[in-house]
Amino acid sequence: EAFKDYALHLSDDGLLTMTRWYFEPPDQLLRLVSLSRAMMQELKIANPERHFILARDAREGADKSPATFIFKRSEFTDNEIRLIESVAATNGFELLYTPLTQPDNAFTRMIRAADPKTVWDGFVTDVAPTYDNNPFFFNSLRLTDLSKAFSISGEWRKTNLGSFVLFALLIITSILVVLFI
Repeated sequence: EAFKDYALHLSDDGLLTMTRWYFEPPDQLLRLVSLSRAMMQELKIANPERHFILARDAREGADKSPATFIFKRSEFTDNEIRLIESVAATNGFELLYTPLTQPDNAFTRMIRAADPKTVWDGFVTDVAPTYDNNPFFFNSLRLTDLSKAFSISGEWRKTNLGSFVLFALLIITSILVVLFI
């Protein structure tokens, strides 16, 4: 719902940009794309492939790097895209998606999909759009993969370990309730 408000507050040439950490899997950046695609469907904004640019700092030696998500309410022009691509190349940024540079990756598949739900439902982690009834942007753990919360390390584990802890507390509390009754 917030993304819908963001888009409605933009002028026709207005940009919405957000920077998130990029690490594998790139859940946070994919979640931004899924939120935007859902918002675009609700607002009936056509040609989603012309409204996004995604880039990340690809310098060596970083296990995570900042990635920038850019959404434009109107379509990016070819001149705007070329300018951004030129600046990205000059500064050593990897283009994850532009309307002119569409590498074969999850971002391109989600942006170009006629039904993006098929892409986010099929992704290894949960990157579906968040709503009021499922508001946790950083939680990308599917309940079927609850055991992965301990086996995977790094940033992904840190942002998803809370689900495992809550589930473990539910089991412990249930056992204690049964014992006390």
